[in-house]
Amino acid sequence: MSVKSVESIMKNKEHTRQVRDTVVKKFKAGFGYKKISQALNIPRSTVQAIILKWKEYQTTAN
Repeated sequence: MSVKSVESIMKNKEHTRQVRDTVVKKFKAGFGYKKISQALNIPRSTVQAIILKWKEYQTTAN
């Protein structure tokens, strides 16, 4: 497998339901995207994507 293949696989890592639920729980508790991303050690853009999906579909299931 080439390095490029490995990188593209890693960029599409799906977070567990537990992580997504924790993101939403912290958001509901008043935490901002940056604080959530720092607490869970995941990119802010990932936190934003999880929250936007939750707002639209009211679920954290993929």
